[in-house]
Amino acid sequence: MTNSTDQLQLNCRNIADELGQVSETLAYETRDNALDIEFTLGQRGQFLGARLLVAFGGPNIWINTRYDRVEGSWGERCEFRYDDVNDLHGVCEELFECM
Repeated sequence: MTNSTDQLQLNCRNIADELGQVSETLAYETRDNALDIEFTLGQRGQFLGARLLVAFGGPNIWINTRYDRVEGSWGERCEFRYDDVNDLHGVCEELFECM
Protein backbone atom coordinates (compact mmCIF):
# COMPACT_ATOMS: atom_id res chain seq x y z
CA MET A 1 0.00 0.00 0.00
CA THR A 2 1.35 3.42 -0.92
CA ASN A 3 1.07 6.51 1.22
CA SER A 4 -0.85 9.62 0.15
CA THR A 5 2.26 11.38 -1.22
CA ASP A 6 3.10 8.41 -3.46
CA GLN A 7 -0.51 8.20 -4.66
CA LEU A 8 -0.60 11.94 -5.38
CA GLN A 9 2.59 11.74 -7.45
CA LEU A 10 1.34 8.67 -9.31
CA ASN A 11 -1.99 10.33 -10.15
CA CYS A 12 -0.34 13.55 -11.33
CA ARG A 13 2.28 11.70 -13.37
CA ASN A 14 -0.42 9.58 -15.05
CA ILE A 15 -2.40 12.70 -16.02
CA ALA A 16 0.74 14.42 -17.36
CA ASP A 17 1.66 11.30 -19.35
CA GLU A 18 -1.84 11.06 -20.81
CA LEU A 19 -1.79 14.74 -21.82
CA GLY A 20 1.46 14.11 -23.69
CA GLN A 21 -0.11 11.44 -25.91
CA VAL A 22 -1.44 12.55 -29.30
CA SER A 23 -5.23 12.29 -29.49
CA GLU A 24 -7.80 14.03 -31.68
CA THR A 25 -10.30 14.38 -28.84
CA LEU A 26 -8.31 14.42 -25.57
CA ALA A 27 -8.07 18.21 -25.22
CA TYR A 28 -11.83 18.66 -25.69
CA GLU A 29 -12.66 15.72 -23.40
CA THR A 30 -10.33 17.04 -20.71
CA ARG A 31 -11.84 20.51 -20.90
CA ASP A 32 -15.42 19.27 -21.02
CA ASN A 33 -14.93 16.84 -18.10
CA ALA A 34 -13.19 19.37 -15.83
CA LEU A 35 -14.91 19.91 -12.51
CA ASP A 36 -14.05 23.62 -12.62
CA ILE A 37 -12.10 25.96 -14.87
CA GLU A 38 -10.30 29.12 -13.76
CA PHE A 39 -9.12 31.50 -16.47
CA THR A 40 -5.98 33.62 -16.06
CA LEU A 41 -6.12 36.98 -17.83
CA GLY A 42 -3.57 39.67 -18.46
CA GLN A 43 -4.00 43.32 -17.54
CA ARG A 44 -5.73 44.05 -20.85
CA GLY A 45 -8.05 41.06 -20.59
CA GLN A 46 -6.03 38.77 -22.88
CA PHE A 47 -6.18 35.04 -22.22
CA LEU A 48 -2.99 33.75 -20.58
CA GLY A 49 -4.06 30.29 -19.51
CA ALA A 50 -6.53 28.17 -17.62
CA ARG A 51 -6.51 25.88 -14.60
CA LEU A 52 -8.75 22.84 -14.91
CA LEU A 53 -9.75 21.03 -11.73
CA VAL A 54 -9.73 17.30 -12.52
CA ALA A 55 -9.81 15.81 -8.98
CA PHE A 56 -10.64 17.12 -5.53
CA GLY A 57 -11.27 16.03 -1.98
CA GLY A 58 -8.02 14.13 -1.69
CA PRO A 59 -6.07 14.65 -3.78
CA ASN A 60 -6.77 18.00 -5.45
CA ILE A 61 -5.34 18.02 -8.98
CA TRP A 62 -5.30 20.91 -11.43
CA ILE A 63 -4.04 21.09 -15.01
CA ASN A 64 -2.41 24.48 -15.57
CA THR A 65 -2.32 25.31 -19.30
CA ARG A 66 -0.37 28.53 -18.80
CA TYR A 67 2.68 26.62 -17.58
CA ASP A 68 1.93 23.17 -19.08
CA ARG A 69 1.97 21.37 -15.77
CA VAL A 70 -0.18 19.15 -13.61
CA GLU A 71 -0.33 20.48 -10.05
CA GLY A 72 -1.40 18.29 -7.16
CA SER A 73 -1.86 18.73 -3.45
CA TRP A 74 -2.79 16.29 -0.72
CA GLY A 75 -0.95 17.41 2.37
CA GLU A 76 2.13 17.63 0.11
CA ARG A 77 2.46 19.32 -3.27
CA CYS A 78 3.81 18.04 -6.56
CA GLU A 79 4.08 19.23 -10.15
CA PHE A 80 4.68 17.40 -13.40
CA ARG A 81 5.23 19.10 -16.75
CA TYR A 82 3.51 17.87 -19.88
CA ASP A 83 3.90 18.53 -23.60
CA ASP A 84 0.73 20.21 -24.89
CA VAL A 85 0.67 18.15 -28.09
CA ASN A 86 -3.14 18.30 -28.25
CA ASP A 87 -3.34 22.08 -27.69
CA LEU A 88 -5.36 21.99 -24.47
CA HIS A 89 -4.30 25.61 -23.99
CA GLY A 90 -5.88 26.56 -27.32
CA VAL A 91 -9.04 24.59 -26.57
CA CYS A 92 -9.44 26.48 -23.28
CA GLU A 93 -8.78 29.78 -25.03
CA GLU A 94 -11.50 28.90 -27.53
CA LEU A 95 -13.96 28.38 -24.64
CA PHE A 96 -12.93 31.68 -23.06
CA GLU A 97 -13.50 33.56 -26.31
CA CYS A 98 -17.03 32.13 -26.54
CA MET A 99 -17.94 33.52 -23.13
